[in-house]
Amino acid sequence: MDTKRKILESMSKVAFYNAKKEANSACILLGYQPKMSKEMKAKLKSK
Repeated sequence: MDTKRKILESMSKVAFYNAKKEANSACILLGYQPKMSKEMKAKLKSK
């Protein structure tokens, strides 16, 4: 059970890092870029 928890925590950290990186970057094309949700803004400010 301990190994499973460590794997899930690692995946969570990677997912958060990726979301933070994507939230701080702009779309390079003229295509659609969705607005950032209030929850994501709050999480980025807290970390």
